[in-house]
Amino acid sequence: MFTLLFVHGTGVRGEAFDTSFAAVKEQVAFHLKPRQVDVQACRWGDQVGARLHQDGASVPSYEQRPGQAAPDDSAKASELRWSLLYDDPLYELRSYAALSLESDLVGSTHSPLQTPADEEVLRRLDQLQPSAGGVARSGHFASQLLPQVRALLLADGVLANALQCPAMDALARSRPVLARAFVGAWMQAARRQHLPELDGELRDSLYEDAVNVLGGSTMGLLDEFIGALGGLASRVATPLMRAKRTEISDGSFAAVNDILLYQTKHGGEAIRDFIAKRIEACTQAGRGPVWLLAHSLGGIACLELLVLRPDLQVAGLITCGSQAPFLYEADALGALRQGQALPAHFPKHWLNVFDLNDMLSYVGAGVFPGRVTDHEVHSRQPFPQSHSAYWTHAPLWQRMKTFIP
Repeated sequence: MFTLLFVHGTGVRGEAFDTSFAAVKEQVAFHLKPRQVDVQACRWGDQVGARLHQDGASVPSYEQRPGQAAPDDSAKASELRWSLLYDDPLYELRSYAALSLESDLVGSTHSPLQTPADEEVLRRLDQLQPSAGGVARSGHFASQLLPQVRALLLADGVLANALQCPAMDALARSRPVLARAFVGAWMQAARRQHLPELDGELRDSLYEDAVNVLGGSTMGLLDEFIGALGGLASRVATPLMRAKRTEISDGSFAAVNDILLYQTKHGGEAIRDFIAKRIEACTQAGRGPVWLLAHSLGGIACLELLVLRPDLQVAGLITCGSQAPFLYEADALGALRQGQALPAHFPKHWLNVFDLNDMLSYVGAGVFPGRVTDHEVHSRQPFPQSHSAYWTHAPLWQRMKTFIP
């Protein structure tokens, strides 16, 4: 038996932590069996994280700033399309809706006796139950999400208009477009409920489930958007990416200011002291060796804490999406200057997990030779979703199972 202490990253509060922690416990129970693991929480954000002490008296209005679209190759195009669909699930359907309205202007008619096509599509999608167990283990339950998904798909009459477009009569074309809209709405509904991001494999499984429930198979489906997406998406994506960048940079106070707070002497000490107390409590509970599972800023705090506190009894460290190696190379860590080696008391077992799609993840072997094992995962999610997709990604847990003695 061992204890796994989950240390969250920047900007995580309240319900967002609860859902991530629930997903971690589900994944541990499923992937690390038959081992007994006591999963414990370290929710430092609610207690000592950044907050506005005068209700935002210092915050003026702000302007949007430009961003960049992804490169035009098939893999990046696919990631970009999903990114657009996460922001606007009806993104592709709007094009068909516009074509439908244009065709109506030249005299196209539809029988009033027919069951509306959008109702039939939603009736089928209402029956969907995800086939991949990892979806439910991530807290994504159809009973909770489908009502919001339905509402998102019905917004502005876009779905009804798109289904009247003659180009959507071909099932090989309409099923994948409808399924992608469904998955985009699912992901947006899940985000509103602060659920963990699904990784690319689970997302694709959900997409295949949607195609199947619509009456077809994903095998051999025609998708004429895949080739043309790059240019179209680049043009459409620019304003959306600008809005996203503003939201990431300015709209989420906790995410940015937890980092700024940690860089101060008082803020860094408060966060590290909180984590240290949780480690000590886990040690005193006597449920086996204590391992730390730390995300993002939590990984930085854990690394510096373990450098500074030789008295803490920690068997090993697992960091996911961590910037600690990068900050060390940039000589931006307070507890360990660039060129200094990790002290002898630092845990012998350190697994550092990164994803090339996660722009906030870094590798450690080059700067801490012989002291860290880097492991790459492929969530197949665009950034920033990739930064939060670790907990739903089965290969991460499989690697952890082999890494922890």
